[in-house]
Amino acid sequence: MNVLITGSGGFVGSHLVDEYVRRGHNVSVVIRNETTLRWIDSNKVSIYKGSYNDTTFLQNAIKNQDIIIHSAGVLASSDYVGFYEGNVEVTNNLLEAVLQVNPTVKRFVHISSLAVSLPSPSIEQPTTEENSTQEPLTKYGKSKLEAEKVVHTFMDKIPITIVRPPAIYGPRDEAIYDYFRLLSKGFIAPIMGFDNKRMSLIHVNDLVRGIYELCQTEKTISQTYYLTSKEFYSWLDIIRATKKALNKPFLVPIPLPHFIILLNGYVSTFIGNIRKKPPVFDREKAKNFTQRHWICSHKKAVNDFQFEQQISLQEGIQQTMDWYKNNGWL
Repeated sequence: MNVLITGSGGFVGSHLVDEYVRRGHNVSVVIRNETTLRWIDSNKVSIYKGSYNDTTFLQNAIKNQDIIIHSAGVLASSDYVGFYEGNVEVTNNLLEAVLQVNPTVKRFVHISSLAVSLPSPSIEQPTTEENSTQEPLTKYGKSKLEAEKVVHTFMDKIPITIVRPPAIYGPRDEAIYDYFRLLSKGFIAPIMGFDNKRMSLIHVNDLVRGIYELCQTEKTISQTYYLTSKEFYSWLDIIRATKKALNKPFLVPIPLPHFIILLNGYVSTFIGNIRKKPPVFDREKAKNFTQRHWICSHKKAVNDFQFEQQISLQEGIQQTMDWYKNNGWL
């Protein structure tokens, strides 16, 4: 089967390439001109390099593809325009190209985010596909929601599935790498706030396997899914797993007041504006970190295509730490 993956120069996209190559499919990747494929063997994929605003380029990449997985996107931007252009306009351009040259595609998978919704009101009320509040806290979340709205306008013409992951971790991840590096260097383990926060997580290998599995049944067409852990984790759970993975039994959890987290986000944003390079951790990410329950339910995915988390938190963090060490990141 011919599979086209966008965003393959990034964390999730590169693992999607690995998954489909491993399963014997013919994989093509779309990357921007400035992107490098640092984690992908270029001999195992066909490469389309160009602009997401170039209609002819997109049509050449999309024709004759059986499955298209759109994982490209903008995670950090100094303003909403950057998020809109990278997350909404690019999605629309891809779907327009599909409609023009490959309307019989077997599946288009759009990777969205839990950030399209508000945090859950309580541990007993995780966000579901049915009760999503659709009131994003951040510019990133708003742009991902707008992208979903674009996707829905094509659902009567193209077989589409939307995937909303929660926080994703695993080898190659740079978004939470700084936190793990901090834990590896000293004896203090920061906890975000004094309240008992809970979060949903997904290891990247579980995520890409879930994306593969949902494409195996027509039941998932025109549906939205949270691919997520069954459990809801606390910061203490993450610290305990990291202590064991790093063999640092004396790491001491220290709660940080919310104002410190928010201040750090504002300072990081200010420095990023000066450098003309938006930071991964900015004031909006800081706002996310101060929320109590970023949790979502896995039940719909279980019911529709038997998706289950296979990698435990301890196993996943151990694998991630080992990769960081083996690649000189720690």
